[in-house]
Amino acid sequence: MTTLFSLEIFRKKVLIISLITLSLIIGFYITSHFTFSVATHNSLQTTIMFTVEEESMTALEIIEQNCKGSIHQEFPEDFWNKTIKEIRKLAQGKGEIAKKAKKAWKLLSDKRFRKP
Repeated sequence: MTTLFSLEIFRKKVLIISLITLSLIIGFYITSHFTFSVATHNSLQTTIMFTVEEESMTALEIIEQNCKGSIHQEFPEDFWNKTIKEIRKLAQGKGEIAKKAKKAWKLLSDKRFRKP
């Protein structure tokens, strides 16, 4: 009887140790995978964040100071004199104006069009 009882206790301890080991392995995998995906995402970031001062500047001022000349060919003319804040607000709407505003926003915030 004592042998059977001690064998049962031994099995429970082994099971508990196995579960703890498994949870540590899974936790390590999730943590390392999450860290890698965050690092990868940050290194591939292609958008620009605007400062408070730039928010009140017009698109033309931002383009002249920070963008390559090739952006002039694609940028919607209706938005030359709109501020960054106005363009962002219009881009959140629907319709033809919002579509053009989204294009303007994308061009302004894309790193590919920035001067080196």
